[in-house]
Amino acid sequence: MKRQLVITDLTRMQGDKVCVFGVDQDGNGVRPDIGPAGMRESDLVDKSGRRVVRPFSRVEFDLVRPVPKPPHTEDWVINPRYAPRLVRTLSHDEGRELLERLLDASVASIFGADVHRRQYVDEGEGSRSMGTVKAREVIAVKYSPTKYDRYDYRMQFSDAVGDVYDLPITDLAFRDYCDSERLRGHGEGAISYELTRRLSQSRVFIRVGLTRPFAKMFNRCYLQVCAVHAYPGYLQDQ
Repeated sequence: MKRQLVITDLTRMQGDKVCVFGVDQDGNGVRPDIGPAGMRESDLVDKSGRRVVRPFSRVEFDLVRPVPKPPHTEDWVINPRYAPRLVRTLSHDEGRELLERLLDASVASIFGADVHRRQYVDEGEGSRSMGTVKAREVIAVKYSPTKYDRYDYRMQFSDAVGDVYDLPITDLAFRDYCDSERLRGHGEGAISYELTRRLSQSRVFIRVGLTRPFAKMFNRCYLQVCAVHAYPGYLQDQ
């Protein structure tokens, strides 16, 4: 079944694995996936090899069957032999209007299940795994090194009702930007400060989603920031 989705989230997983999320013309969330192997960056290109799966691109996929498993009710297996087809890219204003239409009242109202300690939802509970909130305040962006030459990307923010969350960021573009600034010679503290400053002066829409259940953590599905959309943008050239 061919269906067009506007991509709202493109997130980094392990290695070159990625997670894609979009909405159809009725605003229904869809997470296209290939199956157990998962999607990789090489799956984001069209027949010519051009990257077409990007935030706010309207892309056609061939959806095969839904595979809901609460709270991840939006999952669909796609046909891996059908390359994603770019229909068009939304304008700056169209992207913001879409996010306004998708807005949830608060983080706690997104999932249809209790958010425990403002950190996680239990496996098997909830009606969906992704939503959109507008930040009342971006309190801090935290970019810092961890063990094994890896980096931690986090954001502390308050939502429209004033609840404060401190969550990891998996947004592919956001993480790539932090890493590219570091490779240009900027320190992690300076990058964190500058992003906090810019985002605190912008209208920021935060896409909050859930991880897959962690077996070692009682099968909890933890909250994460899957996309950061800011107006004006936080990148140097926006």
